[in-house]
This record gives sequence, structure tokens and C-alpha cells, in this order.
Amino acid sequence: IESASLWKRTASFKIAETLQKEVALVDGREMFAWPGSKKFEDSAVTKMVTSGAIGNGNFATHARALFETRAATFHYQGVVDFDGKKAIRFDYNVPQMLSGYRVRTGYASAIVGYHGSFYVNSETFDMEHMEVLADEIPADLMLVSTADKIDYAIARIGEGDFLLPAESDLIMVNLNGGENHNHVKCTSCRQFSGESVITFGDAPELKPGAH
Repeated sequence: IESASLWKRTASFKIAETLQKEVALVDGREMFAWPGSKKFEDSAVTKMVTSGAIGNGNFATHARALFETRAATFHYQGVVDFDGKKAIRFDYNVPQMLSGYRVRTGYASAIVGYHGSFYVNSETFDMEHMEVLADEIPADLMLVSTADKIDYAIARIGEGDFLLPAESDLIMVNLNGGENHNHVKCTSCRQFSGESVITFGDAPELKPGAH
């Protein structure tokens, strides 16, 4: 993924930094690595990126929280016009007591409830867009609002087609009116595989002094 952090305190945004990272979903968790690394880090992305607007969840865990748990309440809104075509809209709500959504700033962090909408293709029922809006942000975070908007598309990986995030935008507005905007673009998706060999028979004898 490529992530560009922008900062706005006046009428226009200023690019703060642009980063490239690799992301994978492992045992239900998003894990990150720098390009070319031999392994993914089992730690928060904020330990890799220490400034600017940054977040996780847009690759997989927001969707997993909605569709693989019973935390959300859904409200069908019918067929609507979205991005110039017909789509089915659902609104949803996740209360704070059932939420795993953590909002973090340089001041503090907190688990918050959230709500939003998602749109699916009216013919294929594939996800096309999701919005995640934080509710009742604690005052010590010094934020007015946070909004994460994710676009999905079919990606060809190996011999199969997979529905994956294509781009996302995280916007955080603080109390003094400044905005942090993080734009993420997912590219170069690829498949990882492993091989194992099972042998039968006695284990090889170790030579004296071998460890």
C-alpha cells in the first residue's frame, strides 16, 4: 500500500509525507512491513509511522468487524444512485460496548463506537464502498471527528479474482480546525504460498558435539 499524509490548517492541504508499506491479514489481524522486509511486524502500525494521520482497519478488519461479528445493527436503505450507477445501501451502527475500533492521537487513545454506510453492487452484490464514522470521541483525544472511507474493487491474484480495498481516505479534524488526511492506495497485491515435506523413517543421527 502507498499512504500519503496531508495536513490542512487553512484552505488547502499540504503533503506531510508519502510512505510505502506492505500489509497482510494474518490470523484476523492486519500486519505491516516495509517493502523488501523478510517478515511482517506483529506490532501496531503507529510504531512504524510516528507522525501524520495514520490508521489501520481499512484493509480488512473494518469489514471483518461488520460481517463476521454480531456487533453491528444494519438498516436497509434500498437501491440508490452511487458514483453514477445503481447500488444497494445499508446503514449500520456499532455501539462502544461492542466496538473494537481504537482511535489514537498523539495525546491519547480510546475505543469508540461508530456508524456509517456501505454500498454493494446491485447485480453482483460485491462491496463497492464503506464509510466508518466515529461516535462520541472522548475529549482528551482533542478531535472533532474522524471518518474513514474505503473503495473496493476486484483484484487478480494468481489464478483467482478477489474483492479487496483499492483506495481509502482517513480524515481527522481536531479542535482547532486543522485536518489530517491520509490517502491510501492498495496496489501490487500478490499471493503467498508455502510448501512442506513429510518424510518417514528414523531421524538422522547427530554426530558427537553437534547441536
